Amino acid sequence: DAEESLATITADAETKFRTYIVHVSIPDGQTFTESETLDSWYNSFLPTTTSGLNDQSRMVHTYRNVVSGFAARLSPEEVKAMEKKDGFVSATPQRMLSLHTTHTPNFLGLHQNLGFWKGSNYGKGVIIGLMDSESIFQPKDFPTTLLPLVFPGQNGDQNAAWCADGSLKNADVKGKVVLCQKGGGIARLAKGQTVKDAGGAAMILMNQEIDGDSTLADPHISCSKKSSIPEAELNYPSFAITLGTTGQTYTRTVTNVGEANSSYTVEIFPPPGVNVSVTPYRLDFWEVNQQLTYSVTFKPSNEDVITPEFVQGYVKWSSDKHFVRSPISVELV
Repeated sequence: DAEESLATITADAETKFRTYIVHVSIPDGQTFTESETLDSWYNSFLPTTTSGLNDQSRMVHTYRNVVSGFAARLSPEEVKAMEKKDGFVSATPQRMLSLHTTHTPNFLGLHQNLGFWKGSNYGKGVIIGLMDSESIFQPKDFPTTLLPLVFPGQNGDQNAAWCADGSLKNADVKGKVVLCQKGGGIARLAKGQTVKDAGGAAMILMNQEIDGDSTLADPHISCSKKSSIPEAELNYPSFAITLGTTGQTYTRTVTNVGEANSSYTVEIFPPPGVNVSVTPYRLDFWEVNQQLTYSVTFKPSNEDVITPEFVQGYVKWSSDKHFVRSPISVELV
């Protein structure tokens, strides 16, 4: 009947629509004093016909603080037409990202019903960080590679938390930005020297809990002797390498944050044109926070196949309850 036909048309229309994050640029000299005016301008980017989709369901969200733009339900054809409108910058399909860790809130001290996290209404309305372009004080040769952040005192070692002399000898800080706690009767420069001696790339000095959220500036400099570290040597969970005719081997150190007495076995899914081997093939942990190291060797395969310039694969460590995947990206030269 007519009602069923209408439902079918609506369902068919829904399947071709996706949510897009649309970034727009407000014209020079244009100001919007009322939210209704801004919403009206955003709506001007939307198509005038509904194509079987309810008008009210088009606009999903409008952005007012950090960026200029909106999220809306659109078809690929409508996005293509929108690109011709003045002020359009980009349209990116919405992606659902899975949660990779549940430990970050505890690491940052963001407890559900305690401290400044609760007092700040759980960060509502707060922009944690927004970086646009480069600092005018940044050196021209400053590497653009993102470096991992590590807090050596997370296991309760107070000397390591203070970055005391010799406390980082057995810590995995090479090539990383090290978070050092103020205090301990240790000078700031001495902390920086400890990080430098352990191979750390940089140091961030953080307040102790008693200092609260004060913003006392305390600049100091301690430069590393090593100007740069190849990205593949950094202890990232992924591998990004350039592979020629000779093999390459890299190591990774992993920490058991799951149950004690757990074992992980590796599965290898090599990129096309690349032979990958892992040693050892099994990691046996007997306690929580235990660290183990494994090595991965990459060699060009002898197969006479045509491969693209960039190829991908991954290695997967699996236990009875968990699995961890390390992506591999190889540029073949």
